Amino acid sequence: MFKKLHTAFLEAIDNFKYELEKDPTSGISLNLPEDMRLEIENAQELVYSLQREIEQCLDQAQREGDEAYTCKRRKRLALDIGDLQTVRIADEYIVRHERNRKIFEQKTAALREELSMRKDELHLMIERLKGVHEDHLDKKPPDLLTHTNPSGVNLSARESEIIEDRLTETSRDQNI
Repeated sequence: MFKKLHTAFLEAIDNFKYELEKDPTSGISLNLPEDMRLEIENAQELVYSLQREIEQCLDQAQREGDEAYTCKRRKRLALDIGDLQTVRIADEYIVRHERNRKIFEQKTAALREELSMRKDELHLMIERLKGVHEDHLDKKPPDLLTHTNPSGVNLSARESEIIEDRLTETSRDQNI
C-alpha cells in the first residue's frame, strides 16, 4: 500500500513539475523555444557535416579520375613496347577506378540532394521558431539568426547571413 502511495506521490510531483514548465494560457512548454533552438543547432551541424562530406566525395572522385588517367597512360606506354600483361592489368585498373569515380559522383549527387532537403528543413525550423516567439511570447524574440557554428562560437546576425549566403553559393556551385 505504501509503495503505491509513494509511486502516486512521485508521479504527482512529476506532473506538477511538468505543469510548471508549461505556459498556462497556451499549454505549450515554456522550454519549447530553447528546445527548438537546440534542434536548429543540430540541423545546422548536419548541414555543415554534409558539406564536408560532399567535399570529401568530390576529392575522392577526382583522385579516382586521376588514377584512371594514370592507368590509361601506362596502358599506352605498355602497348608501345608490346607488354600485353601490363596492358591487361592496366585495363583492369582503369575499369576499377572509373567505376569508383562514378560511384563517388553518384554519392556526391545524393549528398547534394540531402543537403538541399536539410537546408529547406532548417529554414522551416527557423521560421517556426520565429512564429513561436511571435504567437506565444509577448516579448521581443532574441536574434533568431544568431546561432552556434560547429566550433561552438556564437555568431552575430551579419555573420549568420554571410554563412547562409555561402551555403547558397555552395549549393549553386555544386549544381553547375
